[in-house]
Amino acid sequence: MEQTDVKKYVIELLKSHNALEQERKMLLYEQEQLEKLSEDETIESMTFATGSGERVDSGDVSDKTVSIALNYRQRHQEQKAQALFEITSRIDWIEDTLRRLDFYIDGLAAHQASILRDYYFEGYTWRELQDLRGVTFKTLMKYRDEAVKALAAKYGALQKLGLLK
Repeated sequence: MEQTDVKKYVIELLKSHNALEQERKMLLYEQEQLEKLSEDETIESMTFATGSGERVDSGDVSDKTVSIALNYRQRHQEQKAQALFEITSRIDWIEDTLRRLDFYIDGLAAHQASILRDYYFEGYTWRELQDLRGVTFKTLMKYRDEAVKALAAKYGALQKLGLLK
């Protein structure tokens, strides 16, 4: 990744911070719900799904009933484990990404960090920030550009180490 690509990555990361935070909250909720999911609910959902195998006449109790129940239980456990793995992996990635970004922003000069947080995270407009801080738009852009450049340098170092994908 070139320096301009790293800078674009940093800006996209700043822009997506709130969306990532919302996604993390949603995934935590889904993880909690999935952990509560019972085998009965999975069996019910599989029962009403259209199968691709041969149909069994439901009039008699088969000696395969125990085998089928065990297969359902195993399939439930596998599906639940796979879904939990995918959700947990995404949550971990989001949390690591946000924690790193917050850590690097904390390392900036206070005025740079607060401008990034206010604009990208809190949703203030540049006009509102001008009024709040009593500075010109050009000064805000200067501070923002310096902050993004500093973040890009930190992320560039990560990229060189192969820690940034």
